[in-house]
Amino acid sequence: MRVIVIRDANKNEVNIYGYGEYVGREPCPILHNIPNPKIVLDNGNVVWDCECWWGNAESFEKEKLLGRKINIVEKEN
Repeated sequence: MRVIVIRDANKNEVNIYGYGEYVGREPCPILHNIPNPKIVLDNGNVVWDCECWWGNAESFEKEKLLGRKINIVEKEN
């Protein structure tokens, strides 16, 4: 599924890690290999569910962004 990956947001702006693909639940090194949803961003970086908010890109853009400024931010390791 094509997703948008959000770091944080306020009423004026949304900071996103980018867009990517939800690839399923896999062992997450951040959670000591407990299965967690894994997202591979278009740039190849991996973001885990426990690090962000995410959702279906198309429906999320229509329902939640509502004209807010979108900032693409780098994920800190």
